[in-house]
Amino acid sequence: MAPEEDAGAERERQIERTARRLSDLLARVSELLEAPLEPGAMLARLTEIVVPGLGDAAVVDLSPEAPPKLTRTADPQAASAILGRPARSALVLPLIARGRTIGALTLARTTDERPYDEDDLAVAEDVAGRAAVALDNARLFQELRRTEGRLEAIVHNLGEAVAAFAPDGTMVFANPAAAQLAGREAIDDLLPLSLEEVLGSFIVLGEDGRELEELPLAAGLRGERPEPALLQLVQRHDGEAHWVVLRVVPVFDDARRLQLVVAVVEDVTAVKHEESRQRLLANASKLLGSSLDVEATVEKAAWAAVPELADWARVDLPDERGVLREMAVAHRELDKVALLEEWRRDFPPDPADDRGPAEVLRSGRSVAWWSVSPADVEQYARSPRHAELMRLIDSRSVLNVPMRVGDRFVGVLQLATTGETARRYTERDLELAEELARRAAIAIENARLHQARTHIASTLQRSLLPPRLPVIPRMAIAARFRAAGTAAEVGGDFYDLFGGRDGWVVVMGDVTGKGPGAAAITSLARYTLRTAVHYEDDPRAVLERLNGALAADPERRQICTAVLVLVDPDADGGPRLRVVCAGHPPPLLVGTDGAVRSVGRPGTLLGAFPQGAWTIDDVTLAAGESLVLYTDGVTDVRGNGGRFGQARLEELLRGAGGLEPDEVAALVDDALRDFGEQRDDVALLVLRAGEGEAGATAVAGAQAPTTR
Repeated sequence: MAPEEDAGAERERQIERTARRLSDLLARVSELLEAPLEPGAMLARLTEIVVPGLGDAAVVDLSPEAPPKLTRTADPQAASAILGRPARSALVLPLIARGRTIGALTLARTTDERPYDEDDLAVAEDVAGRAAVALDNARLFQELRRTEGRLEAIVHNLGEAVAAFAPDGTMVFANPAAAQLAGREAIDDLLPLSLEEVLGSFIVLGEDGRELEELPLAAGLRGERPEPALLQLVQRHDGEAHWVVLRVVPVFDDARRLQLVVAVVEDVTAVKHEESRQRLLANASKLLGSSLDVEATVEKAAWAAVPELADWARVDLPDERGVLREMAVAHRELDKVALLEEWRRDFPPDPADDRGPAEVLRSGRSVAWWSVSPADVEQYARSPRHAELMRLIDSRSVLNVPMRVGDRFVGVLQLATTGETARRYTERDLELAEELARRAAIAIENARLHQARTHIASTLQRSLLPPRLPVIPRMAIAARFRAAGTAAEVGGDFYDLFGGRDGWVVVMGDVTGKGPGAAAITSLARYTLRTAVHYEDDPRAVLERLNGALAADPERRQICTAVLVLVDPDADGGPRLRVVCAGHPPPLLVGTDGAVRSVGRPGTLLGAFPQGAWTIDDVTLAAGESLVLYTDGVTDVRGNGGRFGQARLEELLRGAGGLEPDEVAALVDDALRDFGEQRDDVALLVLRAGEGEAGATAVAGAQAPTTR
């Protein structure tokens, strides 16, 4: 074969080898597109491919966004030379991906005297294009991994439980908080489960404590996005309850096909417990403070815990022998109150019982029965009926807490949950129950103290008024007395009717102030007057003696007003009255025709000065005429029109001509009640001249204070 032919064949073989080499080179570069490598490893693989495939040395300079730079050469000693001065032939190619330059690829020939040509440039540009995409993918892959790592760290460290469900309801993702909430040790224990299997371990209740018919997750699986829901999740196996806020978000693809349903569960148990605690205690304090009646307060103590803290509650108080007696019971289902009452009536606390009220009475400490099982019921019951009652009441968890005020034992508050809610009490609940019992005990003690004070005040008030009105010949008498304020306060208004030396004595007075001090002065005034009339004929002298008694001690001087009436029922023409006023509103004389006028003249207040001046006003009552005595509590009643006042009283009495004394007293009393607020004690006496001995009557109205 001719030399020319040999040379041509050799060139063809060389071209074929070069083509195969370049094809292999491009294939290897393309493989980088599918290799999930880190950027550093990608750079190393790239330079391994292009050296010596496209040159003796290669330099990859990336943009400032990814500063690492890698140099590779067949001759390691030539690296610094390549970077420091020009090579024999070099190509610098931009690395372009997604329309932006991410760096440059430099190829150099240091030993090959053949320079790069257009064909080499075309191949190098192809390599650079594929390498740029591979490098960009590597960087994106790295960023994705980093992002996934950060997201995974965030989700795994979230306090909220996060779970994702496939459209068929199968759980495909959960974080540790979700596993903990579901009572699972590991996330893998959750992932194979369906939604029904996950929720099967819970009783799901709404905010109102009732079981939900449909969960928000069901709406999410239908492609809906429900509003966040506040729920109670109660563990079936132990009754532990969690308050959670459930947010459900459906996730769709571009074609609006449901891909996932993401559920985020925020545990707000601590917040709800504190919120419930504050609300319960505030409502309980308001409820317990709404009455000062002992029985009503005990009843309210039972209801204060139902239904927020308990499904039923009972209050037991010790009697005078120290034996616990049921005083009140409450149940969220009113038809079961009778069952509780039967249980307590027929099966009172056993003194040997170490899990009930008797143990609290004995030890003074709380007793918790955290979980009541069917076996416990059979063991605890004293008879078949007792066991039946316990099953019907269905208690699941019971707290017995002492009601104490300081060291004084008041009673036992018993609280219980039932199968209706299936929850179990915790230490937090016990702490709350003890605080509630403390407040209830204080309220009951306050009611008892008020009851005792009321009894004392009522007894004292009655002692300051005549127990019954005397029958005065030829006269009819009626009285009314209404104390202002509470039943525990003793007022200073008083009246009295008694026999004197030459007739009868009628007195009405008003001591300033209230309480024991006023009661003492009232008693002093009444009995000083009762004594003085046996020694003095002149009513002014009688008042002089009372004034001296009141002014005897200047440091404890007390002011008193009074109107004193000496009655001679046997005088000719009708009962003769001698009226003396000492700073007191003058009595009103009511004629048979309805005419009204004042009787008596102003005089010195009693106890204000060592000496006083008083004037006698004599008047004779004709048959059918009445004398009305009253305290300033009558005219001081306030309504929308201001004070009731003397003018209104006189106008009212103008319509009372000819009425019986009790009718007159009732007329005034009713008018005052209708008019407005009573600010002071109201005392009223009506004396009416009758027709001979047959006209003598005496009718007393309410004399004791009434509870308000």
